[in-house]
Amino acid sequence: MRDDGSDGSPGMLSPKRRSPVSRSERGLSRLYRRVFRSSLRTDESGQTLVLAAVCMVVIVAFLGLSIDSGVLRYRKRQLQNAADASALAGALELSACGAAANCAAMRTAAQAALTENGLTASSLLVNCATGNTLQLQLTLNNPPCALAGDPNLGNSTYVEAVVSAPVSTVFAKVIGIDTVNIAARAEATVPPSPCVYLLSQSTSQPSLTLINQTIQAKCAFYLGLSYNFNGGSSSTGSPYFVAGGPSGSTGTISPSPSFNSPRTTDPLASLPVPTYSGCTQTNYKVTAAANLQPGTYCGGLTINTSSTVTLAPGTYVILGALTINGPNLSGSGITFYVSQGNGFSYGASSIQNINATLSAPTSGSLKGILYFSDRTLPAGNAGLTLANWNPGTRLDGIFYLAGQEITGSNVTLQGNNYFGLVADYCELNNSGFSPSTNYASLVGGSPFPSAKAGSVVVQ
Repeated sequence: MRDDGSDGSPGMLSPKRRSPVSRSERGLSRLYRRVFRSSLRTDESGQTLVLAAVCMVVIVAFLGLSIDSGVLRYRKRQLQNAADASALAGALELSACGAAANCAAMRTAAQAALTENGLTASSLLVNCATGNTLQLQLTLNNPPCALAGDPNLGNSTYVEAVVSAPVSTVFAKVIGIDTVNIAARAEATVPPSPCVYLLSQSTSQPSLTLINQTIQAKCAFYLGLSYNFNGGSSSTGSPYFVAGGPSGSTGTISPSPSFNSPRTTDPLASLPVPTYSGCTQTNYKVTAAANLQPGTYCGGLTINTSSTVTLAPGTYVILGALTINGPNLSGSGITFYVSQGNGFSYGASSIQNINATLSAPTSGSLKGILYFSDRTLPAGNAGLTLANWNPGTRLDGIFYLAGQEITGSNVTLQGNNYFGLVADYCELNNSGFSPSTNYASLVGGSPFPSAKAGSVVVQ
């Protein structure tokens, strides 16, 4: 054996001895390696940069979307305001249009409303026609036709306006969306305007009393106090606005009345009074066939014949009482004005046993007024009695008796196109009463100012 630790065999070297390492050093070495390797595995500083970049892109995209959405919402609101205004303006012309859908007055009013809201349509369409979607356009529909589920579809008392326009985008262009087409729609109508006003301003009795009859009307009724239907009487198809409360009536009204409605004054209070001077005729009586001319009939006008009496157009001023019994009566452009003056007193008037076709003037200050009782006459003393009319009688006009009463028995109160009534109260027995409101023949539409008082948006 050699002293260097080898076994003395040739070519063989003894292993080199390592320097001794303490246990604590070996532990520190292992701890260092674990910490270093762990830090390499959990270092995410690069991933954070990538995530931040992605988030910035998303944020910018949402910002752009918000800006575009805001522009679209603003434009939508602008179009909605314009559609509302156009529908309202169109509805205000319903009475002027009469039975003519989308008439010229309605189109003009709707376009003017659009302009007043800062918009000018490139075209005006009607009846749901289609046009150029690349420009702002107004579509006016009377009756409404745009929505299949619309409860007012096909109802000519409603006006529908659709305003559409393309809106340019800002950020959406990046993804190929240059414009977005938006539209706003509105419907409007005029609330039911009465054609019967029974004001009850000088009486405590019911505004309307019916005995043994049914009213089938096409317009609203205003009652200043109450109603009393007896003998199975009823009214169907007309809304009733009653300033008072429910009455003890045994009859029925459908639809149900609106009670405690706002009180209404004389709707024709501004109607000008006809002027007159001397007497054209005095105590004039007709007892045979005749052709009468307008003028001033002092002491009243009496027509008592079964023959034909024709009235020329104009105003018949009656200073006294109008008494008609028996004739076949005809005339157009007629107004009877009952008053007192020139030394002649007023009197209660009556129209009985007639077969008549009469119509009021279609223009002028008295348009639509067939019978006019002086408003200054003592209340309840210058009324009108109607009796025993031929069922074929047709009176296109309004009976205006502010402060006075009107009573009817076995009469038919109706017109070919329109018929209305203004009085303090009305009592009808075994009569037909069918007011209506087709004012198409009258220049400017209804003579009642309230018929144009306002329209409302319903959709």
